[in-house]
Amino acid sequence: MFSVFGLLGSVVWAIIVTHFICIRELFQYFIYRKQKCVKGKVVVVTGSGHGLGRRLAKDFARMGATVVCWDIDKERNENTVWDIKNINGKAISIVCDVTDRLQVFQAAEHIRQKVGEIDIFVSSVGIYPVQEILAWQPQELYELFDTNVMAQFWVLQAVLPQMIKRKSGHFVAISSAAAIAPVGNEVPYSMTKSALSCLMDGFIQELRNQNHEGIKITCVHPYYTECRDDIPVRFDLRFGRLSPDYVSKEIIKGVLQECEIISVPRFMLFWIHFMKLLPFSARMRWRDIFYTRVFPTDNSANMYTADGKVKNIVEQFKLPPLTQGSIQGNPSELTSIKIENGSKNTNNNTNNINNNNNSIVTVNNMTPSSSPPPLPPNNTPQVRL
Repeated sequence: MFSVFGLLGSVVWAIIVTHFICIRELFQYFIYRKQKCVKGKVVVVTGSGHGLGRRLAKDFARMGATVVCWDIDKERNENTVWDIKNINGKAISIVCDVTDRLQVFQAAEHIRQKVGEIDIFVSSVGIYPVQEILAWQPQELYELFDTNVMAQFWVLQAVLPQMIKRKSGHFVAISSAAAIAPVGNEVPYSMTKSALSCLMDGFIQELRNQNHEGIKITCVHPYYTECRDDIPVRFDLRFGRLSPDYVSKEIIKGVLQECEIISVPRFMLFWIHFMKLLPFSARMRWRDIFYTRVFPTDNSANMYTADGKVKNIVEQFKLPPLTQGSIQGNPSELTSIKIENGSKNTNNNTNNINNNNNSIVTVNNMTPSSSPPPLPPNNTPQVRL
């Protein structure tokens, strides 16, 4: 039965506890916060072939961790491994496409067999396309969401059961400041990062509801970072881009302190949330002062011609005819997606993963008994020791 006095008492108690938590957080932020040790731990870093992922892999290795470098680019990934070995660190290379659920499960199982149980998983893989909304093609959107969102589900499902079984583990997701403060010309990218942040926030609640206190989650919101120069984009920022060294050190600091949500720089998260309390017009005035603008330098990503006219893009929005292999029938009857031999096919009433030997492994929700598919001999992730 609903009790007004009970609700009022809970609110008063929550206000008191909130004050103590704020005081504790201020003390830990400015004075001291206990940090855990990663020496001898197994740390997996996706997107380690370049940019921020590469820097994170090196910094974890310097701290004594055994780093598993996970990237789709074999050459760049092996370069990262060699750089780590040159500083007397321990690292191996896993070449895997994170958008392929079967490959992700195989790679995770391979790591357990060859290296050991995963202590920290850092998901820093992502793509950063900059285009105006009308310039986007459907396939480009699918690839963006597959990489920046769906891949996070696959790695979570692959590594979480063993973490639950061991009652220990740490999952780190690299989101973006764009998740909480979207910027024009990168709207779909901001959408994917918002989805990732919501995923981590909701995932924390699931772990709390199931009393998995030993599993830690960290969601990172970094500002623009000087990661790659081959992306066709021009930045116009009030503040310059951050160096990968600084961003990596701040992320690792937050991971070692087991912070749930951090931003780089750290004051940015508070400032953005404060501005959201303001009226919209006032918020826009502040955003004009602390402006953040990005522009595509690739002409194909621009909806305007050189003389300022809108391109004729009507034709690209015409739907192609259904071909063999397309989804047909009532979409409401499609209950799941079945992975066969690393390819994605729609199927009805299934929630399984088939490998080359046609053995079926069901991935249950948050249950330690669920296990990844075995490694088929002719589809094993490439490993370089």
